[in-house]
Amino acid sequence: SEEHRKIMGDNDVTTYDLCFNRDQEKRKLFDLCDNADEGEESLKELRQWLLRNKHEKKYFKAAAMYRDHERNRCTLHVVLEKKLPVDILETILIHAPMAANVKSANGVTLLHWAMVGGVSLDIVQALVKAYPESSRMLDQQGFSPLHWACYCG
Repeated sequence: SEEHRKIMGDNDVTTYDLCFNRDQEKRKLFDLCDNADEGEESLKELRQWLLRNKHEKKYFKAAAMYRDHERNRCTLHVVLEKKLPVDILETILIHAPMAANVKSANGVTLLHWAMVGGVSLDIVQALVKAYPESSRMLDQQGFSPLHWACYCG
């Protein structure tokens, strides 16, 4: 960016650009999930990305853990928010199980998030299987995921 060039000078622009491109690559899974509700073709593209990249362990994990700071969402938040099919969630969790451990600053786990969002039982089971401890975790308000499920009905 122009602001970066002013601060860092022209010598560091390539380093900055490389870092930016890496972030854009990691964001690809996030964006595919975010756009996957636009029809079967977008779901097909998402599934192809998962199939193509599942053996690239570091890259896959980085993409699964990507957080959009503007929206304060990670990739799995988007999967839950868009109510994507369970096979998408399971594939991500199989190849990047630590993504299930995502917790917000106020102690909200993905399972809390899922309960508020009213996701399917299959999704809840996949999250609990990946991170069983989350079913007993309390957020800063002292609520467990079960509390939120009851409250949000």
